[in-house]
Amino acid sequence: MKQRVFMTGGTGFLGRSLSDQLARAGDECCILTRKPHASGDGKRYMLGDIRNRACLHELMQELHPEVLVHLAWDVSQKDYASSEENRKWVGWSSDLLEEFLACGGRTVVASGTCMEYDLDAEHPHREEETQIRAGDSLYGICKRETFRLFQMQCRQAGARLLWGRIFYPFGPYEPRRKIFSQAITALAAGQTFCCHSPENRVDYIYVEDVAKIFRALLEAEDADGIFNIGTGTAAVLKDCLMKIATDLHAEAKISFGEAPGKTIVADMTKTRRFYSEPFVSVLDGLERLEEAIIR
Repeated sequence: MKQRVFMTGGTGFLGRSLSDQLARAGDECCILTRKPHASGDGKRYMLGDIRNRACLHELMQELHPEVLVHLAWDVSQKDYASSEENRKWVGWSSDLLEEFLACGGRTVVASGTCMEYDLDAEHPHREEETQIRAGDSLYGICKRETFRLFQMQCRQAGARLLWGRIFYPFGPYEPRRKIFSQAITALAAGQTFCCHSPENRVDYIYVEDVAKIFRALLEAEDADGIFNIGTGTAAVLKDCLMKIATDLHAEAKISFGEAPGKTIVADMTKTRRFYSEPFVSVLDGLERLEEAIIR
């Protein structure tokens, strides 16, 4: 059934793909943006700013969306994980949700992060883990606090909350600071590239799969709560980077440090109850990313 969706972050890395998925499914996507975009194909771009509560109030009163998809958060800077700006996003996010719920909204989809877990723990992370330690990551701490506020606000309003803890997404339009894009850009230009932690084993998930999982959860009426957004498998970072170097005939330009590796992977048992499609392999996803950057 067609729904009106109010989306933040809809022009970003993850938002592009998710808004495409929702529009193709017949939903009307109303996307908050600070820059003008041409509307069409099920997407309606609304000029505004999440930091301006009066603007949010006006848009919610005008649109009365059934669904809120909140993906926006500033992770553009290299040091985003420790930036004090994260604390402001907690408040802006809570204000956004309050305005949505006040207009009768009843379904909330929001992006969390695997940094809400203790990433030093060598086991697949499960949603019900109670010993969650964000460590030195202010980003993880603030996402965790945002989830707590969203959970409380949704319970009070009788709304459904789908909180997706995203592991390591990659693909076209990803921020160029991400390691795969850094490697492709450098090696394609004939520059050297060094990876200091090549033995890391990480749950990389292609961006379209992230979007498909969120859409499946949204469509499943009995889905509720925290869900891991990953693949449940870990790829060795060195192997991924060697794939890139081989594709670009730049094996001599890549080097590796000797830092000990760690494993960061999602337990997908809960999510797989609602999403059973196969995932894009890391190797196939890397080829698509290479094509997007080099073409």
